[in-house]
Amino acid sequence: MEARQAMAATGGESNVDAGTWKPSSISGKTMMLDVEAYHAKREIARAAAEKETAARLERLRARRRERIQNLALRYEQALRAAAQHAAVQRRKLNHERLKWHRRRDLTMEEIMRGPPI
Repeated sequence: MEARQAMAATGGESNVDAGTWKPSSISGKTMMLDVEAYHAKREIARAAAEKETAARLERLRARRRERIQNLALRYEQALRAAAQHAAVQRRKLNHERLKWHRRRDLTMEEIMRGPPI
């Protein structure tokens, strides 16, 4: 279509000269506009891709922060549970030792073994 318009604008002369194509002024302008439009579209697409990449990276950072916070919370809970378990065991052992010391019927063998450890 553009070739027909170019031929009509140049008076029917061909733009093809010995195997090299030379655009007429009309087709050259439209081609430049097409190239500029192409570059503009590419720039818009590149900006959109960069924006999407930045958004994706921000979501990944947020998810990583959340996972680290959850991991730290679980670790603290595990430490508290271990400390609580150790305290219960210590109280139980102290109770058993106190019972042993209060006994009046200890044999020499039990005395030699000592209180519960």
